Amino acid sequence: MATEINSITLNKALELLKSGYVLSKKNIRIDGKTGEKTHGVNVCQILHKDDEFCFMGFDSFGNKIKNRCHVIKEDEILSNLNTYSREIITYHKQRISKKTNDKSIVDEETAKILVYDWLLKKYKNVDDVIVPEITLGSRRADYMAFGKKEICVVEIKSEVDTIERLQEQINQYIKYANLVYIAIHKNKIASIDSLDIPDFVGIIKIDKKLSIVKKAKKQKVDFGVFRGFVSYQEFLVMRSGFKGSSTIEKMDMEVIFDSFFSDKQKNDFLFELMKNRHKSESKKRMDAQKSGDIKRAVGNAKGVGVDRLSQNVATFLSLKSFFDLDEKFIYDYLETLDNKVTKIYSGWKYLELLKNDWILLLNVLKKFNIPYRSDNSKILKLFIFIDNSKILLEQKQAIEYIIDSNIQEAVFRASAIKNGNYLLIETRSKEAQKLIIDKLLESQTKYESSVMTSGFYGVIKTSMFNEENILILNNKIRKFFHLEKEIEKIELWDRKLI
Repeated sequence: MATEINSITLNKALELLKSGYVLSKKNIRIDGKTGEKTHGVNVCQILHKDDEFCFMGFDSFGNKIKNRCHVIKEDEILSNLNTYSREIITYHKQRISKKTNDKSIVDEETAKILVYDWLLKKYKNVDDVIVPEITLGSRRADYMAFGKKEICVVEIKSEVDTIERLQEQINQYIKYANLVYIAIHKNKIASIDSLDIPDFVGIIKIDKKLSIVKKAKKQKVDFGVFRGFVSYQEFLVMRSGFKGSSTIEKMDMEVIFDSFFSDKQKNDFLFELMKNRHKSESKKRMDAQKSGDIKRAVGNAKGVGVDRLSQNVATFLSLKSFFDLDEKFIYDYLETLDNKVTKIYSGWKYLELLKNDWILLLNVLKKFNIPYRSDNSKILKLFIFIDNSKILLEQKQAIEYIIDSNIQEAVFRASAIKNGNYLLIETRSKEAQKLIIDKLLESQTKYESSVMTSGFYGVIKTSMFNEENILILNNKIRKFFHLEKEIEKIELWDRKLI
């Protein structure tokens, strides 16, 4: 089992490496519901072998990258172990392969072939999926099989393996799979008696062939645990087929998925999504097995012609097709939420301004200590108004005062600007821009207005003021630009003003 190191020095690293330990830099996974921290996949590993320090790099799925495996110098060890906030250093005993000419030994590859054959007989329906080396929590399962509303995980311990990590592996796998099996060599079965293995976990004895020592009992699993596995691309594909879906961002789809569907619906969808993700790879492995290339069938993803980093969108699921929804589903859902907000805040003169000016809303939320996510999502903003209606309604007068005072300050500085000087008032919504313009018209102050709706990287020049010395800019996209030195700038809803 891997042990965490809070701080690492070169002397400590050398002591561990030369004592036969592997140093690993791992990602930290944080459970969105419980806040529990667990070890994620490897970022890199360093080990000492044949009087050399060997560095191994891994991709975001925890797969070793061959062209990032090389020898490093002693003084390069610490620089390769530098961590960021969501990474941790661990160490574990180096696994040494028992190279031997004794053909009676069941090595890892042989054990893997035996288990794969067993899974093929157990999951033989055309839609079943079987794949090796799948990361679950902080561990990587040797095999994961998807049947009909069922996930089976098999952890293999061959004759040359140790069981020091087995307890933590099983503790992880039972969170994700209905059926969990330990496939262990006959000479090692007695060694697992010392572990706290749940009664429902099955035991398979590995010899020249497999035999069931104890059949696994099917457990109910909340497939919602796979919510954190959904990729950016998969969330975007969820919106396909809906009217107006191109304007819906990934965050919007997350909010819709989390808030609209029941737990059962989400569990069903997540199960099929995970199953579909590996269908193509599973079929290629089965084809290799049928053609007699069993080593390729149980080998790594690259060997079977699969790039797990490059997702196949053809296998992704859309909410529309999976739940047979109307093409206006997202539009109607947004309209329902918007009507609910309008009803709750009936009579608020600044409601549309708050709904559409993200910078203003962020500052209001910060001032009144209301939790928020910084993503600029249409649906998320509506839920902010719904979920925090009590405190926002209580602070109505204070919020109106913030808006009025900011507008008054901007108008005062605009009306006081001297000829020959230039003032830029930058807003983030058409509603804020209109407020400033209306107040300037009341005071008979001349101005020029502009809207930026596409990427702008450049200099705001005096020529853009169109012979007026005040420019009211609605910079919706909030791209960075530079100002000529003589131009003053007011950013409406500046945090210092609020």
